[in-house]
Amino acid sequence: MARGAWLAGLGLALAGCFQDFEGFAFREDAEADRVDAASLEEPGEAAVASDSPMDAAMAEAPNVEDASAPIAPASDAAAASDAAMTPADGGTTTTTDAGAPDADTGLLPPATPAQVEACGSSLSALTPALAADCLDCGCGECALAVLDCVDSGDSEASAACGAVLRCALEQGCQDWDCYCTSPPCGAPGSDGDGPCVAEINAAVGGAGGRMMVDAVRASGDPRLPLNRAARAIECTLGLHPRAVGGPVDGLCEGACAP
Repeated sequence: MARGAWLAGLGLALAGCFQDFEGFAFREDAEADRVDAASLEEPGEAAVASDSPMDAAMAEAPNVEDASAPIAPASDAAAASDAAMTPADGGTTTTTDAGAPDADTGLLPPATPAQVEACGSSLSALTPALAADCLDCGCGECALAVLDCVDSGDSEASAACGAVLRCALEQGCQDWDCYCTSPPCGAPGSDGDGPCVAEINAAVGGAGGRMMVDAVRASGDPRLPLNRAARAIECTLGLHPRAVGGPVDGLCEGACAP
């Protein structure tokens, strides 16, 4: 009898424990279901429901471009900014020093009245017998090209360039025919056969003859005395059809005809 009562009590105790376990398991499942439901909420709904100041600030922030889009280099952006601005806006423009040709066009900027006057003084000193019409046209139309030749800031180069220009003005020749009178150009000799051979040879250093003259002309280097002279001759008298860049009509051909 005592053994039966003990067994009955044990059964009741086990039944109670099982019920408690089932209740605990049910609560665990219910909590898991609530967590899963929360994870399925739309991001927008969660952001609206949030009371966080940071979340509110992010929600009000304006849209920005896709971060995956390529970013232009800073140098390109700066160049585009400058290109979009006019000088009145503070934008940048290309400036050219007096007497120096523009790197892109090869043209010289307009001369100032002071530069025209300086050209007249230099050119009249270079060629005292130059006709007044030629002097006026040469400095009225080609002041910077002339000054770039005869008053470049380098006395030796200016003297060499001026000698070529003076000979061209006196002879009425147009660069190529200042050195050559015919296509053989003095061949088989090393020098040309034109009226300004001595001045042109001196402008390229005094040695090398026709080959050196051709090399300097072909280089197009605007710093070299012979090429400075060619630019002044081109502007005033023009370029012979056989000259580098020729033929070109000079602005003062008529006024400076010998």
